Amino acid sequence: MAYATGWFRVETEVDIADYDGEYEIEFSGIEDIIETADANNYTKEEIVDWCFENGLDMTKYLRDSLDFQTAMELFQQAVDRKVNYFEAVAERRQETIESLRARITELEASNITTTDEEAVKNVAY
Repeated sequence: MAYATGWFRVETEVDIADYDGEYEIEFSGIEDIIETADANNYTKEEIVDWCFENGLDMTKYLRDSLDFQTAMELFQQAVDRKVNYFEAVAERRQETIESLRARITELEASNITTTDEEAVKNVAY
């Protein structure tokens, strides 16, 4: 398989599919990369995801690039998200418990007014 590297300038559009082999394209700066990706419908989030998936150490990156205030804000957001999740889980469990209690009360009330003979009479065999 052919391998090409280096700098080249294209004044017109080129269809890479017309060429066989691998081509490495270098950009003059990060602005060119973002502009090219944006022009090809890639989001900045997709670019960042690609970087993390292809060797950029997220922990080291965050440690080296975040200031204290931003780190604390991210931490607080993470804690708030977890607290909200657990509150929602607790609320759903409480609703389930209340529903089951209501059903138990309903069954107990129907059991008091119905004798065993009446209950068996309505059972289909």
